[in-house]
Amino acid sequence: MNEAKKSLKKPSAEPKYETAQLYDVYADFYKQKGDNKEALRYTIKALDKFRELNGEYSDTVMKHYLKLADIYSKMGNQPETIANVEHYMDVAKKSYGENHIKTYDSMFNAYKFYSKSDSTKARILLNDIVKGFESGKVEGSYPILSYSVYLAYANDFLDKMD
Repeated sequence: MNEAKKSLKKPSAEPKYETAQLYDVYADFYKQKGDNKEALRYTIKALDKFRELNGEYSDTVMKHYLKLADIYSKMGNQPETIANVEHYMDVAKKSYGENHIKTYDSMFNAYKFYSKSDSTKARILLNDIVKGFESGKVEGSYPILSYSVYLAYANDFLDKMD
């Protein structure tokens, strides 16, 4: 691991995809070990590199905002958790459009975070997801399967709220 860290310190004229991937591997390694501080540090480094390589609106960048939200959640930092969840949804919407399945997936992932802290926001997200599927405008793969999964979560959540 020390040899790999040394390779990260070598200067480069342009960002390297391999460096971003290596940061991501480190982040996952530390996250798995329960060292959220180091996982956070490497996730931020990976996100910065991937943004530099791919721009703000890419699947990889979107994934890293969700990863940051998860780490912040584990650290008990609710404001940063929510900020990253919101950024994650924003990247999905701007990357794919409001009616794409990946946008709905981002809303569903956000729901999972909000259901722990803000039941009103969680309910709004689930209602928006259900309305979107009922409108028939969802684009992308497997919308019928996704709709049934989202609907099951919506019913379960609403049952718990009653």
